[in-house]
Amino acid sequence: MLRKGGAIVVVNDLPWAWANPAHDGYRKFFETVIEGGHGGLDDFELFQDRFANDDTLNQIYRDGGGPAGVHAFYMYTWAAHGMDSVGKVFCVDGGRGSERAAKALGWERCGDVAEAIARARAWLGKPEAEATVWACPPVGYARVAGEGGSVAPAGA
Repeated sequence: MLRKGGAIVVVNDLPWAWANPAHDGYRKFFETVIEGGHGGLDDFELFQDRFANDDTLNQIYRDGGGPAGVHAFYMYTWAAHGMDSVGKVFCVDGGRGSERAAKALGWERCGDVAEAIARARAWLGKPEAEATVWACPPVGYARVAGEGGSVAPAGA
């Protein structure tokens, strides 16, 4: 559905808003790890123990107020592996997004889908590049049949 190095257009408000205490671990993850320039999967080992043993975050978990301190790493990892093939992300946030969030993720903000597609085509250097629309919930999984109808193994 995406050629290696291709562009993705995401339609999401992209807020920098966190529900306390439920998202305290995610906020700390983004502020410490992602904004600190350590979004690569290889960097995670530098931080995981600190989050896994964070007394405040783990007390929130024990009290039922949010996930365990290390949970943000697992959530981000799911997306990060998928992002291995993505060249650029253009986010349609309708002007409601956060420049801070976009910068942390390395995404470019756009006001509408037409602008995002035009900017993606310009970035690709292909004015006639085709777009595929995939409407899905925030977490999705696709298995794509290869030539001859064979299905790639899960995670491939």
